[in-house]
Amino acid sequence: MDKNTVAATLGVGIRAVERYAEQGRLSVTYKKGKTRPVAVYDEKEVKALKAEIQATQFPVRPALASTALAARTNRDPAEHSASALINLADAEKLLSNLLQAVQNGADGKAKLSVIEIAVKPILKLDEAARLTGFGRDALLEAHEQGKLRMQVVKGAWRIKRTDLNAFIEKLF
Repeated sequence: MDKNTVAATLGVGIRAVERYAEQGRLSVTYKKGKTRPVAVYDEKEVKALKAEIQATQFPVRPALASTALAARTNRDPAEHSASALINLADAEKLLSNLLQAVQNGADGKAKLSVIEIAVKPILKLDEAARLTGFGRDALLEAHEQGKLRMQVVKGAWRIKRTDLNAFIEKLF
């Protein structure tokens, strides 16, 4: 099987097929093509990997299935409420974790709110960007043009709140 066929069979992209080959989950051989070698995959391995992927995928949530079943059978969805409540609790936990991840930065540390940033006398460049709505590049450019004072402290740009306020006042 060629790479495109494998991707369609597994329901993934071509890059995912390449990653499976890099991980050793699929063996690949190369045959001579018209202009370059062509990757060829073993059909049995592809089917085995597809079964493995399907086994690890989440099944349809019972809450959704019960609602769909109730709609098809013209029954009250409350008859299937026990499974729906269990999944609702799991969904609340999942949403709580997702909200916490969104509120945290890429490094996992919690971001300060704009209100917390507004009371700080000295700001980091990212904090000044969040507070003003200007991008980091715009603030750095203003510094290079001499319009905004900032300085490197402990390897990071710092801006005095008074200097940031003066810069904003000069703009309008």
